[in-house]
This record gives sequence, structure tokens and C-alpha cells, in this order.
Amino acid sequence: MKILKNLYFLRGYYATLLLFWLIATLLIGQLGYVESFLFLNQFYTPWLDIIIPPFTHLADSIILVALVTILLIRRNAALLALALMSLSICGILVIGLKKYIFYDWHRPLEILGSTQAFHCLVPIRYHSFPSGHASTIMSVLPMIAFFYRYRALWVQVLVACIGIFIAYTRVYIGVHFLADILVGSVLSTVVATFILVFAYDAVQEKLLSIDFYAKQGLRRGIIWLGYILLFMGILRINGFLGVEPF
Repeated sequence: MKILKNLYFLRGYYATLLLFWLIATLLIGQLGYVESFLFLNQFYTPWLDIIIPPFTHLADSIILVALVTILLIRRNAALLALALMSLSICGILVIGLKKYIFYDWHRPLEILGSTQAFHCLVPIRYHSFPSGHASTIMSVLPMIAFFYRYRALWVQVLVACIGIFIAYTRVYIGVHFLADILVGSVLSTVVATFILVFAYDAVQEKLLSIDFYAKQGLRRGIIWLGYILLFMGILRINGFLGVEPF
């Protein structure tokens, strides 16, 4: 399939992720589940406490759907469809794992017992493994990387680094262990890549067959929907919708 050949252009993206996974695995193997978290969590400053929390919300599902919609709908709606499919499947998998299999794997605050024991910006306790935010961001980034596949190699590396950084913010603010974000990112990358490889050609052909890209009004409507979702997401993370975003 042509898509398999195109994945070669994502080598910078996958190589960067593999390097992160290797380092994280070695750190967890060397220090352990809790100590690897404490090692990374100790590096904080007051100014980073201001800068980093907003970045963690880029992996909020509503905000991410909005941003991906705005970015992709005009030029590659097939990738948007696959991103939404991947995000949905990964979301269901993570919720299932959190609630029914790893239901007693709790967050650092519950394990360590006090916010005095580590750097904690968000005092939540339960359902830690795997990280939903890490899974969410990594469920769509392969599609973003594929969208920029013909750009310079550093663009692929940058896309991967953005995902890694957003996943790391979960450790920084004290709501996830390193292993949580590692497993969440691996799980979603595998699912997203599988969807990209086996569904992209079929979805693109379907959209072309119904002349989707010529329907300017429909695409404009979807863009506006994206902006509405973005506004709702901003309200949500600021607590105006009464829903816990973390």
C-alpha cells in the first residue's frame, strides 16, 4: 500500500518516540515505578508552575478535537476522520483499563499520602494507569505527523517532542507516574498507526467519491464547529462547565 511507503517519511517522528520510550523504560527499570516519578517531579520552579499547566490541557479531548478539526478539515479530511476514530478507540480502551483492570492503580497523591511528599499542582487521587492525557495526545499525533510528512525531518521530530512534552506535563503537575504516560503513549501510538496504515486509503477514496472537498459550505460549517468546541473546551478547563478536566 502507498500508505506504508509514506510512513517512511515519519521516521523522525517514530525514532523520537522510540528514544523517549527507551529512556523512560530504563529510568523505570532502574529507579522503580514510584521513584522514577519522584526523580522527574523534583525538577520544578515557580515560573514553570505558571507555564506548564496550560500545556497539559492541549491533551484535553474537547480542545484537541477542536484543534485537529481546524487544522485538518480544509486540506485532509481523511486524516481528521482517522484522528477522531483513533481518539475514540483509545479513549474507550483507556477508560476500560482504568476502571476495570487497573482500578486500584492510583495517582501519586494517593500512593504518597501528602502533597508535602512531592510537587503537586492538582490534588486528585484515583485511576492513574494508564494516562488518559498521554493517550489522547498520542492518538492523533501520528495523523498530524503524516499531514506534514513531506516537510523537513525536524518537523517530524518537533511533532513527537510536542507530544512527549505534553505527556511529561502530567508528571510535572503530579497527577501521573512516568509509567502511566509511557504506557498511555505506546498504546495510542500503536492504535493510531494501525488505523493510519489500514484505513487511510479507504477513507480518502470514500471522501473523493462523494466529492467532499468541493463542498465548501460543509467544510466551513465543520470549521465553525471546531471553533465552538474550542470555546467549550476553554470553558471546561476553567471550570465553567462543572466538569473535572484532569
